[in-house]
Amino acid sequence: MIPRGPLIVALIVVEIAILGGMVRAVSGGPSFPAMTVTLPMAPAAPAAPAGPFVATRDAFVESGPHKFFAAGPHPALYVDIGYADLTILAGSTAQIDASVSKSTDFGPLRATAPITGRQSGDAVRIETRQSDGFSIGDNRMVTVLVPPGTSVNVLRAGDIRVTGMRGDASIKSVGNGHVTIDDYNAPTLRLETSNGDISLNGVITGNLNVTTSNGSIDGTELQVRDGSVVTSNDSVRLGFAAGTNTVVTAETSNGSVHLFGFPAGTQAATHRSSDDDDDDDGASQTVRIGAGTGRLDVHASNGNIDLSQAG
Repeated sequence: MIPRGPLIVALIVVEIAILGGMVRAVSGGPSFPAMTVTLPMAPAAPAAPAGPFVATRDAFVESGPHKFFAAGPHPALYVDIGYADLTILAGSTAQIDASVSKSTDFGPLRATAPITGRQSGDAVRIETRQSDGFSIGDNRMVTVLVPPGTSVNVLRAGDIRVTGMRGDASIKSVGNGHVTIDDYNAPTLRLETSNGDISLNGVITGNLNVTTSNGSIDGTELQVRDGSVVTSNDSVRLGFAAGTNTVVTAETSNGSVHLFGFPAGTQAATHRSSDDDDDDDGASQTVRIGAGTGRLDVHASNGNIDLSQAG
């Protein structure tokens, strides 16, 4: 994954150097003294979550052997790998199996700080620290196979895919990373991206909290119940599975709210900021799904909200 800030700075520095050389070549004037530019370092990693982690860190060999950690009765996985990508798969296993694949996409400017793993009790932590030098991206892939009931806390990663989990999860993607969640069933799911899209497929949860600063949100076969919030600066498209019981309040500051497949009489309220039917107005609608015993608030700052219900 490519961090946007360092990449923009690097391009500006290269352009300055090229223009300077062209001016000297055309004018025939004296050479200017060499200019030293100090590039900004990426922000330091956030503090580790509270927990009795051991100090020993064992570095992964990229594209090398897997590392195996014992999974206790309450397994937990913490991941803090900067812009590297992440795949978490639930499997029929009594251990946590982790590996790192190598990427050379960014040549000599790729991130090279080692990715390490450590364990204390039931908790396994996989992390990397910032390199001493400058890098423009990290497309290494960390793949972790875990017991389905493992609780997951991703502090930072690039593109993230999570499949088959039955434990609570809190997941944050940085840079331009996207998040995809498939076949998820647990009480709580929290997701956040900086610039990437979020995709939810077959998610069943009582508490859904999804936020993207600059991406779209797509959901299919969803069952959400209570205390849930979905917020996007872009469009939101959510499809609800049979068996969902909640009241959805959808509001967009600059767009429209569209309902598809809902039975007659389930729409509780509607509002538009003007009388015409274009997509440049604010709009809000409330719709009851099933018994309507839960609550889901959906917000879009600059895009349409499409809600649909399976027959």
